[in-house]
Amino acid sequence: MSGRPSPTTAAHVQADLEGRVHAILDGGPADLGVESTVLDITGDVPVILRPGGVTYEQLAGVLKNVTLDPSVLGEKLPQGQVPRSPGMKYIHYAPTAPVILFEGEPEKVRQALSRRAQELAAANKKIGILSTEENAAGYADRAKVLTLGQRKTPSNAAALLFSRLREFDQLKVDVILAEGIETQGIGLAVMNRLRRAAAEIVRA
Repeated sequence: MSGRPSPTTAAHVQADLEGRVHAILDGGPADLGVESTVLDITGDVPVILRPGGVTYEQLAGVLKNVTLDPSVLGEKLPQGQVPRSPGMKYIHYAPTAPVILFEGEPEKVRQALSRRAQELAAANKKIGILSTEENAAGYADRAKVLTLGQRKTPSNAAALLFSRLREFDQLKVDVILAEGIETQGIGLAVMNRLRRAAAEIVRA
């Protein structure tokens, strides 16, 4: 459904479209996890409207010039401007619980996220933490932690992202605290989706 975390398994499709479709063909989990790259080639310079499986670096390697639409980096569309591609709306891919995204150096992100988790725990909030494997153990005593894999393998994060957000819905958490990852390669697509899903972004 529009605005929700995208389906990457047949079970996700069934959860979203139960009673709306007559049949679902299950081809297994999506290999990539995030949606396709959308490239606008109507102007002089190709513009990436939505990063996906074909990365900026790959496109830059074969095109004379390519640029990113400002919305890819999390900027809001100007008032009145119609989105030119799916996924360009400010809030998109969002689970039921609000997502707070922490960006910056990994250690500063860990510290800032831990502080916020302590504050929310003191307020009796049920917390979900979306973490890299490197930091997961440090959060386990105060929240339900789901991981996106190691920082050096952003392809794992891409494959797991939407599934993890849906798991937090099933766990009925009150808030999700998410670690950001580097925006190199497919990491840009992961961060684009997280920024779109986020109700708040913290620069650590």
